[in-house]
Amino acid sequence: MALAALALIAGREQVTTVLARRAATPLPTPPPATATPTPTGPPLVRAAVTANLYATPDRTADVIAVVPAEQRASLDGRTADLEWVRVAYPAGRPDAGAAQGWLHASAVRVDPATLAAAPVVAAPDPTPAAGGPDLALAAVMLIDGKQFAVTVRNVGDAPSAETVMTLDVTRAEGDVIGHLTIEPASLGAGQSATVVTPLTIQRPGTYRVVLDPGKGAKDARPENNRREVILIPGVFS
Repeated sequence: MALAALALIAGREQVTTVLARRAATPLPTPPPATATPTPTGPPLVRAAVTANLYATPDRTADVIAVVPAEQRASLDGRTADLEWVRVAYPAGRPDAGAAQGWLHASAVRVDPATLAAAPVVAAPDPTPAAGGPDLALAAVMLIDGKQFAVTVRNVGDAPSAETVMTLDVTRAEGDVIGHLTIEPASLGAGQSATVVTPLTIQRPGTYRVVLDPGKGAKDARPENNRREVILIPGVFS
């Protein structure tokens, strides 16, 4: 019995020694944890309504894209008066293929602090057309959510004499909405006038508007006499 007990004790000592040796073997060091990078880039804004993306912060500028409602764009600048925001759409960088242009601030959802923190981008001054008056279709809008109205601006370097202007309004599909005559008016160089017409817009959609400035007005840039806009009755700007 004594020999058996001694053997049992020796066996336990051997097991203890083996375990101690195993415990002394260093375990492999796990690789250091890599921190998850924090996303960087320009802040995002979301279109509150379907809106035109203009080449410059002016509704007389060329429309380079249409941003559908609820779509996101990258904010990278604003005008000093906070009326316009410069964005890249789709959200991204212009060098990655996104179109860079201007949205009116009323057409986007953006935190006021984020908007105020955006860099101020100086807009180029429009160059007046030399050699006389040049009447342009500056804006197309709905008054009280339905009444069709336009703003005509003299972008020339001389006053326009009273002249009868006409407007042709059609839907993008080709349906004629109206042929309107605007009463004679004189506009000094750089001056604008808004004309509210008797025409009402009943259906949302894309509309084409063409201004004929009439006799005596220069038409140096025919492209500023045409506008393609999205009109949505019942939506107030």
